[in-house]
Amino acid sequence: MNAHRAIVALLALIALTALTGCLAGIFERLRVGEIAGTWRGEFYQVGGDAMLEGQMTLDIKQDGTYELVAKRSGGGSVTETGTVTMRGQSVTLKSDSGYWTPLSRSGDTLYGLTTHTTGRPIKIFIERKRGGHDDGGADSAPPLSIQSTSRA
Repeated sequence: MNAHRAIVALLALIALTALTGCLAGIFERLRVGEIAGTWRGEFYQVGGDAMLEGQMTLDIKQDGTYELVAKRSGGGSVTETGTVTMRGQSVTLKSDSGYWTPLSRSGDTLYGLTTHTTGRPIKIFIERKRGGHDDGGADSAPPLSIQSTSRA
């Protein structure tokens, strides 16, 4: 009888652990929903020669995926896709190519410092656009492959 109780308790613990993991995933997606929408702004090389600067548009979907389009001044555009995670006021863009871009959130602003593939530090500053029509100049603006130094 004690072996039967132990097996039942073990199965209940396994089920509870699986349920907790599922609930954590659901809550994470709900949190990401808080920042879903279109964000526009700029990036630039810190202490640089203006060769790595331009405009960017970040579109975060309710399902936690994103598309980032970066346009460098005088160049074409680069598009990156991936998933978004949140922890407190930290937002991380995890690109499908394996790079992570950490950002901080303050209301409708995301900002952070990352590293370009050339090793140069890049500052990012983007704001969420709510309601109304906003061209933001992103389509007529500047590309850059923004890659963080961290790899998944």
